[in-house]
Amino acid sequence: MSRLQFSPALGRKALAAVAIQTCLLAGAQAQHWGFGDEPQWDVPAATPEQTPASTSAASSAQPATELATQPARALRWPVMLGGKPVQPPAPQAPAQLPEVLGFRQALERALIAESGYRAQQAEHAATREEIPRARAALLPNVSASGIRYDNNAYVTQKVARENDYISKNYTLTLRQPLLNQSRWVQYRQAQVRVDHSGKRLEAERQRLILQIAQAYLNCLYADAVAQFAQAEVTALEGMLASVKRGHEAGETTLTDIYDAEARLDDAKVKQIEAGNSLDAARRVLETALGHPVKAIQGIAQDSLTLAPFESQIAQWQQEAVEANAEVAAARLALSLAGKEVQLQRAGHLPTLDLIAQRQLSQSDTISTLGTRTRNTMWGVQLNVPLYSGGYVNASTRQAASRLTAAQAKLDAAAEQVRLHSSSAAEKVHASMDRIRALERAEHSAAASLNGTEKGLKAGTRSFIDILNARKQLFEVRLRRAQANTDFVLSLIDLMAVSGQLDGHNLQAIDGFFSPADVLELGTHRPVS
Repeated sequence: MSRLQFSPALGRKALAAVAIQTCLLAGAQAQHWGFGDEPQWDVPAATPEQTPASTSAASSAQPATELATQPARALRWPVMLGGKPVQPPAPQAPAQLPEVLGFRQALERALIAESGYRAQQAEHAATREEIPRARAALLPNVSASGIRYDNNAYVTQKVARENDYISKNYTLTLRQPLLNQSRWVQYRQAQVRVDHSGKRLEAERQRLILQIAQAYLNCLYADAVAQFAQAEVTALEGMLASVKRGHEAGETTLTDIYDAEARLDDAKVKQIEAGNSLDAARRVLETALGHPVKAIQGIAQDSLTLAPFESQIAQWQQEAVEANAEVAAARLALSLAGKEVQLQRAGHLPTLDLIAQRQLSQSDTISTLGTRTRNTMWGVQLNVPLYSGGYVNASTRQAASRLTAAQAKLDAAAEQVRLHSSSAAEKVHASMDRIRALERAEHSAAASLNGTEKGLKAGTRSFIDILNARKQLFEVRLRRAQANTDFVLSLIDLMAVSGQLDGHNLQAIDGFFSPADVLELGTHRPVS
């Protein structure tokens, strides 16, 4: 028995005409609705052994930081894309941190190493594929099928006979949606969903920057506490030695010695506690960066000023609700909920599809035994929903309730941002006022200590007065260090809640830190 095969010329004119007409119709729809080009798939750069040279140009278009954040995992089968296997990105070794870590370098490192942010990036990359998936539902769908049966038929007539034969059926089908409101709404939903995911990614980025800034500044303050604790111990040790010499000369009493010893013991306890706090703060920063930290840049006190931002703070407060990433995400969630209501209502609407089909069959039934049939047909299919048991109405009411909830969440997020931005702006101004006041207090405390030391030589002051004056100076300097970190953190917080944590403002924040002021974490150097 001869074998039935498809011929390239079989029904070419009829089927080609239908296909061309359908594709032209689909193209007109795409142009009308503003479809862009198919998004390019970013193929990660791999090793020369894994990736052919032809992929180098496509790989170079992807940012290096994004490549570093893509998880590398083994696949059982290669991912097929455009008919070509795409290998997963090769794992990259974490970059070594510099000997002295700057503030901007810490932020850049955290954006690469922090697992929560990398997970959010991967989720956003996955969400971006919602658009081509939704677009595919609006474009033509072509399918081919083939069936082969071995038949054994027993026919009873005047003379019974048994027939063994093979039947074959090949079908090529093209389907193009012409009218389908649900799919159009799903396409618009996909666009909004991608925008929503982008805002969530931006909110996660700002959260991470604020978290790293907090960890970095906590290290600075903990280091300052440890330095002042060590300086106090050193000063008290020298003071105790002086008191003992004075007692031998008859100038001081045993009470002075006991008081100096008690103060020294208390200072040593504080030194141990400060060292533990510094170790804990350093571990938090190292965990966020995924690498040990040896030294960081300190704050240059002379550089702390509101001058570059004074005229912008009021504007940031006014624009906070519009520019805040969380509010923008809530606004897009509201839009998404509104489109979900449209999607559920579309369940009442009819759908219209264009269908073209080419069918080739041989010995389809026993009555057509030995007969070959070629059939070309095309037309439209109308589907009108009549009754679904109340499912569409219930789904619409459910979506409407979620729309109300999304509106309430947007209002709550906007109100929270208003309060947060106002509070952050007040903290910025209050921190700067504290810095100025503590600067004057430090000069006064230093002058008081100098005068007390002169009074001791003149016999008008005691060693206890020296200890009290020195302790007061240390406390003022420590409070000033805390005010410095509070000012920087409150300014970053204001930028974050106002949606202003861009590269320009982060560069300005980085200017507060001086490469000349290096703090070796864990090394407590005396402060004069």
